[in-house]
Amino acid sequence: MAPLYDSTRRRIALATFFAVGVLPTVVLSGWAAWWRSPWHVRREAERLELQLGMRVSLAAVRHPRPGVVVYEGLGLRDPETDRPVFRCRAVEADWAAAPQGAAGTQPPLRLAVSLPEINASAWDELWRLLDRVLSRRAGLADRGLTIAADELAVAGLQPSTKLVELRGKVEAISQGMQAEIVFRLAGETQSEPARLRVMRNRQVTPPAVAFALESGGSPLPCPLLAMGLEGFGLLGAQSTFQGTLWSSQSRDGPSGELSGEFDGVDLERLVSDRLPHLISGTAEIQVERAHFHGGRLQDASGTVAAGPGMVSRSLVEAAVQRLGLTGGVGIDRPDRLIPYERLAVRFACDAKGLRVQGLSPGDSPKTILAGRRGPILSESQSPATPLPLAAAIQALMLDAEESGAADAARAESPTSRR
Repeated sequence: MAPLYDSTRRRIALATFFAVGVLPTVVLSGWAAWWRSPWHVRREAERLELQLGMRVSLAAVRHPRPGVVVYEGLGLRDPETDRPVFRCRAVEADWAAAPQGAAGTQPPLRLAVSLPEINASAWDELWRLLDRVLSRRAGLADRGLTIAADELAVAGLQPSTKLVELRGKVEAISQGMQAEIVFRLAGETQSEPARLRVMRNRQVTPPAVAFALESGGSPLPCPLLAMGLEGFGLLGAQSTFQGTLWSSQSRDGPSGELSGEFDGVDLERLVSDRLPHLISGTAEIQVERAHFHGGRLQDASGTVAAGPGMVSRSLVEAAVQRLGLTGGVGIDRPDRLIPYERLAVRFACDAKGLRVQGLSPGDSPKTILAGRRGPILSESQSPATPLPLAAAIQALMLDAEESGAADAARAESPTSRR
């Protein structure tokens, strides 16, 4: 080997120093600066926007270890109206390596969310996001997803609602994809958690969505359920539901079954805001069973208990004249509004018609609506004969002349919101 000159050895040493020491340091420093730069944050926000179909804002992006990304100050907005949908302090996304022996499988994406908050009025956008995930348009394909949050605030609900110990997952099933969310209400740590499952069936054309709700050991606020089930919003701000509900969507409409107890139902909100009759008071509704198919009720049974409150004379007269119920001492009064102490009735309806049975305490065991002076409404003379549903519907509707009288009665109601 030819001897190297001293200058040559110095050049080689200097080149080695730059190649092994300086250049990697510069590259790593540049790489670290890029990950912390506003350009990288903006690029990550744009990538999330394509996946989620929403406007995304980020305060910072960190990469604490390989395969883990932390999105700080994450916010989601409606891309059309710029309405806030979701925000949180941070989301840690862990693209974990596949476990040993599971070659060829993709591990689930694990998300740990810190202090999340959703906007109740933007639930439709959250539902579209869930549908995007279940239909594999969010970039996950059949890869699973797990979500964990210690608490979730729901902004815009009255009364205010907070969910705790929230756990969720999205996974592939034989029919398609399924999402499941388990949670408790704040302050109900000892009760059985509530559970919501949403399934997308790809084996039918077009793909159909079904869901199942189990309220668990504590009643759920109806305004919370109304975010996804609009009908629950008719029951009042203080109403709750405890029970089970499942429904599947088809071309003919929703079909399913409901069973459970509604408490704190605002009768004026439920009835008087939609029909030309007035009835006020807080009710408890026990639904033993209710089956619906194609968006129509097939059969139902249960009980209703309410009071005290006020009922319009027009409703009492309609019940006597068109439903065949028996009027009592309250119906002979000229007042447009009749005070009542107790409403208690058992109901059952099916293809044969509607049957009602009075349960109010009093002199008559068949009393449906009781006042201080005695029964106001009682069962019909032939309670075993079902009432046609058409007659029941007609009893709830008034002609133009009666409607004007009912409006005047409603205006006199001390509980009326009009």
